[in-house]
Amino acid sequence: LMMLRQPRSTQCRSSAASDVYKRQLADSYSLMQNYPNPFNPVTVISYNIPVSGNVSLKVFDMLGREVRSLVNNFVTSGIYSVNFDGSSLSSGIYFYKLEADGISGQKFVSTKRMVLIK
Repeated sequence: LMMLRQPRSTQCRSSAASDVYKRQLADSYSLMQNYPNPFNPVTVISYNIPVSGNVSLKVFDMLGREVRSLVNNFVTSGIYSVNFDGSSLSSGIYFYKLEADGISGQKFVSTKRMVLIK
């Protein structure tokens, strides 16, 4: 477990649906459980990217249909947090999937479940 200081976050990208914030450097790939979960209507999804590369973070419904793309670009290594607003979605179980392709050839895929309650 890595101890983290509380540096100021820098905003990387913003859209109507989400805000992405980057903090320090990461030493391994990981996708954390969203918090809070269950949520109504906003939750935070955090993930670590140890090597710069292409990253996508997408939200899917129970049938596997993509309902939101939160991140889909090249990012530098770091610890990221995304504010996800599900106010336009109906109550239910959703999945979020992180896919990362590092410039040095590493690939990482992880999926987690979240519950939206209205």
